[in-house]
Amino acid sequence: MRYGGFPFVVHWTDSEASVEKAQGVRASAIAEWHHGNYTGALIGGLLSSVARTNGQGGGDVTGLRAGGLVSGNDGDLTGVSVSGLYNYVTENLRNGISLSLGANVIGGRLTGFSGAGCYNYAGSNGRLAVQIGAFNNLDRYDPDGTVVQMGWYNRAAEQSIPFLNVRGISNLFERSLRRLRGHPG
Repeated sequence: MRYGGFPFVVHWTDSEASVEKAQGVRASAIAEWHHGNYTGALIGGLLSSVARTNGQGGGDVTGLRAGGLVSGNDGDLTGVSVSGLYNYVTENLRNGISLSLGANVIGGRLTGFSGAGCYNYAGSNGRLAVQIGAFNNLDRYDPDGTVVQMGWYNRAAEQSIPFLNVRGISNLFERSLRRLRGHPG
């Protein structure tokens, strides 16, 4: 793995292998980024990013990713992402939280919570997807999951309702009832 930058100011790592996994806690005043997968905390004063390696594989984050302006990764996120203006996850948010004063964009499935001051977007929902922001948009609705949206404008696939939009709430109760009866679920 190659390292570059100035400690605690700007720092990056670039994988020499096809996909390497880095771990630990890294923080810099300006920017932190890594090519590959990352486990731990990656905190940049302005930018925090985890990207794919040579355009192939990687980009997954498990842990915390925070950036003062922009925070994002090219793969899946399991954990927490925080930014001042813009958060992005190109694949799936798995059991996680994405917070931004501006916008959150999740390209794949949202399983967890997405809160933004202005705009939330997700490609589809997982088991439970919660979006809170002025404008919330879920492109495709998976009928096996539950979606809760709160904001001025809420759209979950073809259903658009202002203020509070809920789809599939019975899925939460059905799953609990199956477990109580001893069925897998």
